[in-house]
This record gives sequence, C-alpha cells and structure tokens, in this order.
Amino acid sequence: MFYYSKNIKLAENFNSSDFLEEAQKYFKQSGVSNIVLTDKEVSYKGAIFRFVWNGWNRLNGIWSVRIKIKEEELNYKLSFKEVFFISLAFSIIPASIQNTDLIILILFCIWGVVFFGNYIISVIRFNKYIKKLIKISSPEEQSYLIEEKGSLG
Repeated sequence: MFYYSKNIKLAENFNSSDFLEEAQKYFKQSGVSNIVLTDKEVSYKGAIFRFVWNGWNRLNGIWSVRIKIKEEELNYKLSFKEVFFISLAFSIIPASIQNTDLIILILFCIWGVVFFGNYIISVIRFNKYIKKLIKISSPEEQSYLIEEKGSLG
C-alpha cells in the first residue's frame, strides 16, 4: 500500500546514462533535494513533511523514488509513506475531537479518497513521465520493449 514498483524490459541499444541524467534534471527542476546519481541508479528521498507545490509536479505526492537500470531492465519504486500518514493524521485528529460514529466514518472515507486518489494520480503521471524520458534518451523506434510488470506494496 505504501509502494508502487514497475519493471520495464529495455532493448539492447538503450542509453541508460542519458536516461538517468534526464531523470536527475527533472528531479532538480521539481525542487527535490537529496538526489543521488550513480552509473546505474538515480534516487531521491524527500524530507519528512515537505510541502512542495508547483502545479503539475509529478513528484508532489511521492515521498521517495528509486530508478535503477540493471542490464536490460529498468526498475523503479515509488514510496507514498508520507501522504499515507499525513492524510491519516488529518482524519484521526478531528475524529478524536468529535467522537461520533458518523463523523469518524466520513473522515476515514475522506482519508481514503485523499490517499488513494493521490496514489492513483501519481502512479499514472509518473508512468507517463518515465515513458517520455525513455523516448527522449533513446529516440530510436525500438528504444524499449513493451513488457511491463507493475506491483503494489
């Protein structure tokens, strides 16, 4: 529930260094700090309770991202811990003040909508962005193979 990960099989001609550099540039443009770039991986971990908003930033609701390229496979993992706990806290605090069953039910429904809405939107937008990065870094027609496996965690 806190994580989303995906594997994408890549073609042999895929340029992983260009891809990772483009991903690092995007992280920097998004106002993210704590970026780590190695020859096969780029990642960031947001500071706890950071509130970053700049419009359609794909990283707003994602606490950490790890993109790893191993041989001919791209793997990335998104973490949603922060949004989970913030939305839960904003539901529990009012529920503890006004202790009626209906209010508690409504607040937990709001929590579910906020968390799962953010989760779904962030995953969809980040997946689209990864595909765009793949096309930018390897403009050939067959820059990656369409074999994708996603998993929730």
